[in-house]
Amino acid sequence: GDGQLNEAETTALIAQLNKLAADYAEAKVPREGTTYKTWVERTLYTIEHLKIGAVAPEIEGQDLDGVAFKLSDYRGKVVMLDFWGYW
Repeated sequence: GDGQLNEAETTALIAQLNKLAADYAEAKVPREGTTYKTWVERTLYTIEHLKIGAVAPEIEGQDLDGVAFKLSDYRGKVVMLDFWGYW
């Protein structure tokens, strides 16, 4: 499919994640370096807050001239965020 879950599937997934966090809270997630409790918290935040059409989370930064700005300063406008770096 398209990777989208309906409301019932989302509710079932959230229940499974909460059970995972309760049953294995302090166990380490393989190759993640974090506990299941923390991993589930991050995953639930993503499911609940980062949806297509939802308001984006607040991001603060500086423009190329060093002037501070917040993403909310551009509410109602089209914004493209380009994240990059050297690692």
